[in-house]
Amino acid sequence: MKSGKIWGETNLVFSNNNIQINQIHIKKGGRCSIHMHNHKNNIFFIQSGRLLIEQWMKAGVVDSTVLNKEDKMEIPSQIYHRFTALEDTSALEIYYLDIDDNDIIRKDCGSMIKLSN
Repeated sequence: MKSGKIWGETNLVFSNNNIQINQIHIKKGGRCSIHMHNHKNNIFFIQSGRLLIEQWMKAGVVDSTVLNKEDKMEIPSQIYHRFTALEDTSALEIYYLDIDDNDIIRKDCGSMIKLSN
């Protein structure tokens, strides 16, 4: 599904309960709103162009990073952020939920058993 934005366009590539991937095209000078996500983490992977990412850190500091082709950056949930295209830019925008590595309930323990040849 393609969606027009004032700054360019976004095209949904894949989505399920845990991950969403969008192909985004941002026109030079285009910028999104300052926003955050309560639960989703955000990764930008730059395919072409240059993208300025600003993050408003909890200490009140603004972190500014310029991403070039093949650069990537992760923005955790609950961090205000905004992107601005320094030139026409294409990127993958990946949203994902935190996966808990301890999300397992074991009924027994793994082991080695002797098998006959």
